[in-house]
Amino acid sequence: MGQDPHELLVLAEQLGMLGAEQAEQLRDELAQGRVTGSGDELRERLGLPPVVFEALLSMGGQGQSLSASEERSLLTQMIRAYQEEASLRGQPGMSPVSANAKTLSQFIDKAGVVVRADRSSSPEARPTGRLGRYPVTGLLGEGGMGQVLEVRDDHLGRQMAAKVIKGQADPAALVNFVREAQITGQLEHPNIIPTHELGVTDEGTFYFTMKRIEGADLAGLLDGRKARGTTLFEYLQIFLKVCDAMSLAHERGVIHRDLKPANIMVGRFGEVQVMDWGLARLVGQPDPTAAGCTLDLGSGALAERARQRGAGEPLKTLDGMVVGTPHYMPPEQARAEVTKLDRRADVYALGAILYQILTLEAPYRGRNAWAVLAQVIKGPPQPPSKRTPEREVPRELEAVVLKAMAPMPRQRYDTVALMKQDIEAYLEGRLLHAAQYNSWQVLRKWAGRNKPAVVAAAGILIAMIAAVVGISLQLGVARAKEREARTARKEAEASERKAVAALEARNLAMHKGEAIDWVRKAMELYTRKGDRDKVLDLLVKAKRQHPDHSGLLRLRGRMALDQQEWTMAKELLDRARERDR
Repeated sequence: MGQDPHELLVLAEQLGMLGAEQAEQLRDELAQGRVTGSGDELRERLGLPPVVFEALLSMGGQGQSLSASEERSLLTQMIRAYQEEASLRGQPGMSPVSANAKTLSQFIDKAGVVVRADRSSSPEARPTGRLGRYPVTGLLGEGGMGQVLEVRDDHLGRQMAAKVIKGQADPAALVNFVREAQITGQLEHPNIIPTHELGVTDEGTFYFTMKRIEGADLAGLLDGRKARGTTLFEYLQIFLKVCDAMSLAHERGVIHRDLKPANIMVGRFGEVQVMDWGLARLVGQPDPTAAGCTLDLGSGALAERARQRGAGEPLKTLDGMVVGTPHYMPPEQARAEVTKLDRRADVYALGAILYQILTLEAPYRGRNAWAVLAQVIKGPPQPPSKRTPEREVPRELEAVVLKAMAPMPRQRYDTVALMKQDIEAYLEGRLLHAAQYNSWQVLRKWAGRNKPAVVAAAGILIAMIAAVVGISLQLGVARAKEREARTARKEAEASERKAVAALEARNLAMHKGEAIDWVRKAMELYTRKGDRDKVLDLLVKAKRQHPDHSGLLRLRGRMALDQQEWTMAKELLDRARERDR
């Protein structure tokens, strides 16, 4: 190898093939002689197949000054090398390539970083006019292949969204478009965007209409979460609704393959909708007790028109094509092992979404899709608590994230429902399947769920300890209080006798009015041990009219006396006697 290995490390790091820590480690090993810098040895340490390494060598000498155009050129060379290698793999007599080469070729080819220098496209004009019977009123969104328009249904007087394919679509795109509409239309759930109609205009434009949601996607909400002060509880409620939607989809044999915050809409009134089922795929057999989704691309006028646009039946997504969003896809999807994808691929994506809810950051960082996919394949992600140590990440929710994002599908939750159960257990203070606990943590969990019992037990324990520690002091205090109570009781009884005598000496006929009657009735009821609530009600009425009426004060004093509230009883009866003078 004629190239300086240090320059190659700089170039590989600039292209996102190496992380900063890995590059620094290799530099140290080169300096210490543990890595000789020979071509094969360095290629193996970089984890690159021969075709990529040769492309890297061809750009030698420009490591420190690689421009954006040169970087794109190098990526193009590498991709073309992979494409040539892929064609060679299909020829008889060729030896299989290394595992690294296979992996890298899968995640680079069609991964979103492909530079298509030989393919040009003209910009589409903003849509206007009509789409079938619907007037077009605006543009809601636009991607590489399609547009989402705002249209109006004049028959029902409502605004809707309509998805269309941009430009002249190839047969595969048309069939997949019909496929998306049929799958979305059959997944009827409150948290899945409803599809209303699949149609084609006289000009041959395919479209399907959907509910128009006023709100924001979860990605935008997470970006502004700090400013708005949205709580974790609120985001977990959104997450649970997404889990409900995906449970229904999996029950009907559908996996989404592109779950991410940008594909989750949250409406103004809290409604949550899982969007964009364009990469959805039917896998295995749906639950036999449920009505599985079915695709009818062999009959019907619309399907027939889609198929007639080109030859063949491009319905299958073959191994070797990476589809999805790198930050949220599982390793098997990043390796383009499409036939190995099942519902646990969506479980992984849900784990990545929960990761972002906890940290406000995607699970992986990278300067381009290539770098991100390399991290996904290498996995697992850095734990949320270490990614954002300044944030308080609940230990149990971190365990849910790490289980859902386990590198091997068999290590993840087997179903979305199981993942949802753990989230609900966290919210309810129960133990989670994904988390591990020591005895103290289990006790704290139990105490959190049984607060009244714990508070009562703690009160009893504290009272017992206080009684044992201060028993001698308490006995003395109790005796003193008993003497005071006896004295107060005697004084209160004497005051009552004097008050009664004074009352009998006076002419009760002078005290007229409703207050006197209420006091008299209350006295009679109390003497007969009648309804205490009614006695209190009469006293309240009398007090409003004559708060210092001697009969009222006397009755209150008697009631206090019966309740052994000696001090209050004496005070009330003394006041009654003063009023009778």
